[in-house]
Amino acid sequence: MRTPILFASLIGIGATGFAFAGEAADIAAIKHERCEMAGRNMEMTMCMGRELEESDARLNLVYSTLVRALARPQSLQQVQRTWIAFRDAECRFQNEAMEGGSGYRFAVDLCLTKITEQRIAELERVQPCNGCVEFKPAFYGSKGYQLPPRPKFGKSPGE
Repeated sequence: MRTPILFASLIGIGATGFAFAGEAADIAAIKHERCEMAGRNMEMTMCMGRELEESDARLNLVYSTLVRALARPQSLQQVQRTWIAFRDAECRFQNEAMEGGSGYRFAVDLCLTKITEQRIAELERVQPCNGCVEFKPAFYGSKGYQLPPRPKFGKSPGE
């Protein structure tokens, strides 16, 4: 019976993703634009790699904070493993025709960044509530559940 639950969770990810797509798209667009202005292909590719690293670091921070706060994190852990496989396969599929070309790595990293930013927005919206996601008791009431703020966008990471 785990497969229907996992499938239902993935459908939920897709459905909620539309609500946060605008915010994630804005961040991904800023990163894309910043790297397009980096210069030649090699510099653009290196820039997008750094932007993906920043997105992955934020995703890992949000995910690990959420896992520590959840009363039963196993479902999230299973969904996250499946989501990573989906994200990677989706970006390979979307850029299949470019494989071997000079823009392939940039295009794949851009795709990974876009989908990762969408996932970050989804996970940042998870909050303790009665009858939905169950958090550990310490996260209800006055202490609450908060994520570290995301730094404002300025220079590209590593610059």
